[in-house]
Amino acid sequence: MTIGNHSFFMTNLESLTLLSTTSDIGRSAFGGCQNLKNVSIEPGLVSLPVGIFGGCISLESVLLPSTLTSVGSGAFAGCDTLESLAIPDSVSFIGSAAFSGCESLVSFQLPTSLEATGDRLMQDCTSLTSIILPEGLTAIEANSFFGCTSLETVSFGSVGSIGNSAFGHCSALKEISLPEGLTSIGQSSFTMCTSLAQIKFPSTLGMIPARSFQGCTTITSLSIPDGVTTLEGRCFAECLSLKGVQFGSTTTFVAIFSFIDCPLLESFTVSESNPSLTSSDGVLFADQTLLRYPVNHPDTSFDLPPSVTRIEYGAFQGAKNLTNLGLNEGLLEIGTQAFQGAESLSQLTLPASVSVIDPRAFANAPRISSIDVNPASNSFTSVDGVLFDQAGETLIAYPGGHPASSYQIPTGTLRLSDSAFNSAQNLTQIDIPETVNDLGNGTFTDCTSLTSINLGDQLNTLGYNLFLGCSSLTSLEIPPNLFGIGNSAFKDCHSLESVTIPDSVETLGFGVFQNCTSLRRVNLGVRIGRVNNGTFEGSQNIEVISISGSYRPFSSGSFEGVPSSTVIEVPTFWQHNQSDVRRFWGRLLKRLPAVRFAGDEAHIDVDYSINLFPPTWMKFEFSTDLETWQPVEEVILRYQTFVVPKNSPIFSEGKCHFRVRIEAP
Repeated sequence: MTIGNHSFFMTNLESLTLLSTTSDIGRSAFGGCQNLKNVSIEPGLVSLPVGIFGGCISLESVLLPSTLTSVGSGAFAGCDTLESLAIPDSVSFIGSAAFSGCESLVSFQLPTSLEATGDRLMQDCTSLTSIILPEGLTAIEANSFFGCTSLETVSFGSVGSIGNSAFGHCSALKEISLPEGLTSIGQSSFTMCTSLAQIKFPSTLGMIPARSFQGCTTITSLSIPDGVTTLEGRCFAECLSLKGVQFGSTTTFVAIFSFIDCPLLESFTVSESNPSLTSSDGVLFADQTLLRYPVNHPDTSFDLPPSVTRIEYGAFQGAKNLTNLGLNEGLLEIGTQAFQGAESLSQLTLPASVSVIDPRAFANAPRISSIDVNPASNSFTSVDGVLFDQAGETLIAYPGGHPASSYQIPTGTLRLSDSAFNSAQNLTQIDIPETVNDLGNGTFTDCTSLTSINLGDQLNTLGYNLFLGCSSLTSLEIPPNLFGIGNSAFKDCHSLESVTIPDSVETLGFGVFQNCTSLRRVNLGVRIGRVNNGTFEGSQNIEVISISGSYRPFSSGSFEGVPSSTVIEVPTFWQHNQSDVRRFWGRLLKRLPAVRFAGDEAHIDVDYSINLFPPTWMKFEFSTDLETWQPVEEVILRYQTFVVPKNSPIFSEGKCHFRVRIEAP
């Protein structure tokens, strides 16, 4: 007997017995039968097809035949009330998501003959407490047990590989012993296993990949065994209880941010036989590079060893106890974000040997009040604690904790490095001389006290994230010769009230005015060629956006997050098509069109087409002062022109302005 695809899909079956004469069943044959509670299948059937019982949310008991060899993808997916299921030992393959979302499944044993499975095998089986993987299974596919939040124990058998996110968010898993012979684990394989306290790695594992144990907040110590050569980025990020890490003899590469956001980390130790890594006083080194200073290192002072020539990207990031850092002569290079978040570090003196400094090395270091330079340096100089290149043409870094409330950039400075004033928390005013022609990117990010800045007239562009998070900035005069404003340039400027974009500007980046919660009015110049998605998102109080140009610069997401009450002022001569009006649904379009008198009628040319826009979508309003608006009555649509009788009361008021409200159907 054969049962076709979807034969009983979403029917009212309550009980089902498949006889031994059943030889073939189609896809989802009984899927979605929400009243089905009991299923019994007699021996004879070899394969359960894709989705056969998927979505049978009342299913309570299932008896599978001993002749079964495979279970198809999604066969029992979403069977919410199924608490137990015995898979016969004859089964060698189970497809993707076969038991995904079986939230009540507690008792479950994989067959001993199982050789392979698809991905998402038991994803979101939130009641499952334990699992034993059979010896014949060589691979755990991606997301197989993701979201099994009650899973406490896993016996891994002889698996050789574990896929991406295979045990992600298994928040009850307390310890794992990965088997010898395991050669690879995937990215995020055990991420957010928040109860995981102990991990035993096999010697056969060569790499710990990105985010594999991120967010395992209970781990207090780690021992990386011989055999592991590589730790990828964020592999142990956000391990909030981690205090110590011990490396064996074979680890040669530890990626940037492998241990980022581990606030209790105190020390690294390295096997003496390791040829690539070393540790000294709990600090991790690779050859002549300082890789990582533990964020919770107990000492308040640290001097770089004489052999160090480079400080790695983020090396001192978040070092919360360090107040004094001695930099050695012989140091050549300081990487980006090297001191970011070093909340107690107050002063630095750069040795003469330093020749390369990433412009963001001092970003978000809120306590550094002065960056001094050895006078013998041929590369850098310090002026009142502010770091410049030797020629004084590039301002590299203004210390975040500098005590001054105002700063005049010296005349002769040509450019500001990226993030130069990042988190300069005491500055309220900055004056930029006419000599500066390049402000960089993210230059004033998180200058939270900055209320005013004089940009000068010589700039051509404003870079991305330029004033991001300048929450006290109330107003800004944008230079008249500017032609571009970068992504998120004014994002999170919560006090900014109005902005006028000069006629020279051609482009606005993504999210330029995102979350400017006090912004009331934006005037866009005549040359704006495009307003990108999310430009005004989250700026909930904008009242007017005025557009001067003839080009229609908007995309469907230009006004995301802007309230429907916002008035969009547009030129009289704009031509609109259906796509344009869809972008303005629920907005106010205000224009000042010329009125042509013809006999006893007034013709208002607003350039809308009767073939595209039902007149009921449009509400005409008039005003004599641009403040109070009243509805226009007796509007007639004739030959694509809106006509108002000449004797209408709107003409008795003298000078009159019109606007059109586009209402979504």
